Amino acid sequence: MKIRHYGILSSRNKSKLKALQITLGIDREEAPTDYKHITLTKLGYDIDQCPCCKSGKMVRLLNFSANAPPTAHKTVLTC
Repeated sequence: MKIRHYGILSSRNKSKLKALQITLGIDREEAPTDYKHITLTKLGYDIDQCPCCKSGKMVRLLNFSANAPPTAHKTVLTC
């Protein structure tokens, strides 16, 4: 726990850590931030795929905010 807060891996030393990795020649991969990409590559599951026909793509119908009614409505083509 102390290494995380006070060591080289602390958030305060991120620039030093990156410079040190470049100096040592360590190729640091950026982690994907898109949840759709992560589930497709790691789990092999396409979130947008239709669960009924397994070939179409799902379309968002309604957006919900916390404790609020839906904000948008779209028309959808069914499978």
